[in-house]
Amino acid sequence: MTLEEMKDWRNNGNIHPDDLDRVAACWTHSLATGHPYDDVHRYRRYDGEFRWFRSYGRPWRDGEGRVIRWYVLLTDIDESQKAKERLEEQEKELRQMLDLTPQLVSVNGGPNQERLYANRGLLEYLGTTLEEWRQRSAGSDAHPDDVKRLSAYIA
Repeated sequence: MTLEEMKDWRNNGNIHPDDLDRVAACWTHSLATGHPYDDVHRYRRYDGEFRWFRSYGRPWRDGEGRVIRWYVLLTDIDESQKAKERLEEQEKELRQMLDLTPQLVSVNGGPNQERLYANRGLLEYLGTTLEEWRQRSAGSDAHPDDVKRLSAYIA
């Protein structure tokens, strides 16, 4: 793609304005280096609505390794992207509620009961940050006399 074609591509309005600079930088880098790209951005549909797409671009090379064409696959991920955004908003609302509750709340999960979340009340009580709390070992915040009894609940 020539510089003039790139300018036309940037100005055609098919890529969402908030994504345009990032998409152009990604595409320009791939053209210059011949490296594949994988990006998520919004494309304008025929009716003017922007929808989320995952764009995979891979070069096709000749026998001497020169890029002779690009193959691009666009996958419409609009529904999953919007569901992800709704889930993130719900998680944010839940964390806000848990931070305001007058209880000490923690969430552990996975096979090793990894520390995932602690509300503001618990972190203030312990005098730590979420990241510091996550690095602590299980039972490190409990009284030594209670560790054995609490371990039975975790197992």
